[in-house]
Amino acid sequence: NVVGISASVVNITIFDSGNAVSREIWTNIAGVNIADIPVDAAPNLSLGYGSLDVTNYGDNYGERVRGYFIAPTTGNYYFWIAGSDSAQLWVSDDAEPVNKLLRCWVTPTNNPTASGQNGTSPRQWNLQSRQRSDWLALVAGQKYYIEVLHKAGIGTNDNWSVAWLQDPTGTNVVPAGVVPSYLHARYFTPLVANVAGTLYSANLLALPGVTTSAGGVATLRVNSDGTQAVLRYSLNNLTGAHVDHLYAIGYSNSATTLVFDISDTTPQADGSYLWNIKAEGTLSAADIQNAITQGKISIVIQTPDAYPDGEIGGQFKLVNGMQNFVAPATPPTWADDSGTTNGAARFLTQATFGPSFAEIANVNSLGYSNWINAQMALPITKHLDLVRTNKNTDPSNPWYSTAFFNSWWQNAVTAPDQLRQRVAFALSEILVISENGSLQDHADALGYYYDLLLADAFGNFRQLLEDVTLSPGMGIYLNMQANDKGNIITGTHPNENYAREINQLFSIGLYRLWPDGSLVLNSAGNLVPTYDQNVINGFSATFTGWNYYQTNQANGRLPTGFSPTINYTNQMVLVPTHHELGTKLLLNNVTLPPAWGNQTNSSFTNFDLYCTNDLELAHDNIFNHPNVGPFVCRQLIQRLVTSHPSRGYLYRVVQKFNDNGNGVRGDLAAVVKAILLDYEARSASSLTNVAFGKQREPLLRATAMARAFPAPVAQTGTYSETGTQTNYITLAQPHRLNNGDI
Repeated sequence: NVVGISASVVNITIFDSGNAVSREIWTNIAGVNIADIPVDAAPNLSLGYGSLDVTNYGDNYGERVRGYFIAPTTGNYYFWIAGSDSAQLWVSDDAEPVNKLLRCWVTPTNNPTASGQNGTSPRQWNLQSRQRSDWLALVAGQKYYIEVLHKAGIGTNDNWSVAWLQDPTGTNVVPAGVVPSYLHARYFTPLVANVAGTLYSANLLALPGVTTSAGGVATLRVNSDGTQAVLRYSLNNLTGAHVDHLYAIGYSNSATTLVFDISDTTPQADGSYLWNIKAEGTLSAADIQNAITQGKISIVIQTPDAYPDGEIGGQFKLVNGMQNFVAPATPPTWADDSGTTNGAARFLTQATFGPSFAEIANVNSLGYSNWINAQMALPITKHLDLVRTNKNTDPSNPWYSTAFFNSWWQNAVTAPDQLRQRVAFALSEILVISENGSLQDHADALGYYYDLLLADAFGNFRQLLEDVTLSPGMGIYLNMQANDKGNIITGTHPNENYAREINQLFSIGLYRLWPDGSLVLNSAGNLVPTYDQNVINGFSATFTGWNYYQTNQANGRLPTGFSPTINYTNQMVLVPTHHELGTKLLLNNVTLPPAWGNQTNSSFTNFDLYCTNDLELAHDNIFNHPNVGPFVCRQLIQRLVTSHPSRGYLYRVVQKFNDNGNGVRGDLAAVVKAILLDYEARSASSLTNVAFGKQREPLLRATAMARAFPAPVAQTGTYSETGTQTNYITLAQPHRLNNGDI
């Protein structure tokens, strides 16, 4: 044209979305809460729908809308939901429905407007505090499963809508509008995948004598006749190039045998390895099949330049997993035997460090529930004061470790708050620090840490998690103390130790769990990891800037010095100038926004608040993960009642963790009570096969002699299991032996 000659390129992306979502409607359903929707029953109507925006369908109905959101570009997104009377938006970490998580919701207000509105008006995005999701990291072109649940009662103006915004800063509170139809696709209920074979898994950890931060996970699915297996595994943080093998170790007194050379095998298209099981060395194919079932096949990862004999490895163990969760059946009512000597003694074996005649009488008088209530109301018998009383006179070693050990034994044997002491001991075996290593001869740090567990034993797990994070003993033990932000000049990065352990060991574990503790399997029949290395990087950055206790500045602002005096008996304090200010990826695609505006300027109080809020949001992110209930409750049951709780037992306790009956998540008092008063803990039928080791209650008997309850022998005999004959005695009443067996 008259201006000149030029050209431009226009890139057009076509989204093959199907322009619809799947909608199921249940009619004539009373109530205004999501729980009133009978999602396990067949809907009255199923259809496709072209929008995530619905108004005025009718009265007393519930609906479920399912589909996929397709991210147009890689970035971070917010979602909003509006609705009446109640509505929820679930978004998965990926395309798998089993990975869906509740992201935002509307609840009935119980204070409807004059027009009868209960919830929000159409497209009213900011009336309630949880209508907006967290800031989610999504990848361009990838499908993310979404699900909307909506319940309407009686009244006009029923509605629900889903809005979105790709937000580069994480600071916006106004959506771009309803999610357009070209960004969602229809969901079709798939057939249940019938993945043949038996599943085994292995956690890959440092081998004996190896110091490494490397780790990994592996699964082995063996076909029905044991002739083939599919191996999948992932590794992180290895010291260098690696070669990998499967070994049979300790099978039938045979020498360690290489049974599968992974490094000499070409992976399949999906990255897995096909193992044709055949005779190797002195082992026949049948021997190897037996070794798999007995848990004697190990995967070993060797790094020739650093650890030629193996850096990490793990044994394959049989695992229980499912693609679709079915809640266990409700157990029968158990007969209350708290008025009997035997019943009280068995209960106290679980709830204390051993029964005494006085405590048996208390249980007989109060009953189980009231005895628990009375114990929870007792003052805390602490350790730190006792440790200080027995401080060593040698100034070069004032806090020798035995001072804490002695205080522990004294309180375990004599403290009146036995239930609290017992629960704190269980927590100490989950949220672990150790006298071996950096805390040796620091009885003050050990006493202070244990007192935190005592104080939080009947509190909320969310508070316990934060108290543990900021305790100086944990800070020293797992390197959060003085964990500094990264430095591109020196090439340093935040320490990953605590970031890894708070997830793997203290809260959620390595794989997604159903509420009964069984493993979640995706549509391909594989385990679903809870996190990856990027998530660990995000948490390690979040946990930067905390150091030993020190007072605030004179103006009330947080301190600036990063070399305070060592303090083992006060919570660590944030020094915000040493905290990472960038984005941080956490669990389930949740991202913490970077510091913005005044938050980046240490002259403003917003700087302090941003850094402090990072820690709160990180703990909230962990605490609200669906794994926390089954992961923590299983371990508490194992340390109080039985090492092998049924899935029904764990499921019932997890329900109390998720909601104590008053809408509170993480109430440990409710959890402990549920553990001790469950059918499987109290019913006499749960004692079946106890003499044969079918049900064990591993615990330390602090009062093995002082509190032992006499139990005469009723009969003797032998019992054979898996070819090993074991002598046993059956007692006329339950009796705890020194090795922890019934």
